Amino acid sequence: QLGQSSKAIDAFEKVLRFAPNFSRAWQGLGKAYLAENNSSKAIHAYTQSLEIDWNQADIWFELGRLADDEVAEVSLRRGLDLYPQKALAWNLLGNIYYRSQKFNQAIQAYYQSVQLKKDSGWAYANMALSYAQRKQYENAILLYIKALQILQDDQEKSNVLYKLGNAYRDSHKYRRAVAAYQEASGLCSESSFLDNISAVLSEYNA
Repeated sequence: QLGQSSKAIDAFEKVLRFAPNFSRAWQGLGKAYLAENNSSKAIHAYTQSLEIDWNQADIWFELGRLADDEVAEVSLRRGLDLYPQKALAWNLLGNIYYRSQKFNQAIQAYYQSVQLKKDSGWAYANMALSYAQRKQYENAILLYIKALQILQDDQEKSNVLYKLGNAYRDSHKYRRAVAAYQEASGLCSESSFLDNISAVLSEYNA
């Protein structure tokens, strides 16, 4: 609690020499390693804790956040079996499905996330991106607009506006695409926005 993670690690390791089946000590050791930015040792400690007591939804979620996708998917599923109301876990699970191009499953996971936390702008944006990958641009556009109504950070809004521009462009709504890129550029100046505007105008005038 004092932020002295190296001393915490030493103390937890001493505890575990005397009581190797003390799951809370393994859990604490994992958190201490995480504070030291040592995710591999944190994962090992969390895994040991779960082998002793699997009924720890918060640790399954932590493992789902830290581990590679194959382990993370199993961990998130187990955590959600114990506590299905964790919106962030559904969003993380959606990201795993998205990366493996399981877009239907990704959409279902993101939908669960926004049902639990309706002000989760990124869950809406992630769902939109999944619909865009399936070329269902109307759904994607509506969800990007919903995300923009929620997000407050200019950098995040710029990112979503850029993706909205791509959805408009791919659905041949070139004027709206240009407007979205211009708005994105106004929030965060990047040459890629200007490149996209030029490309869209070229397509529109072709």
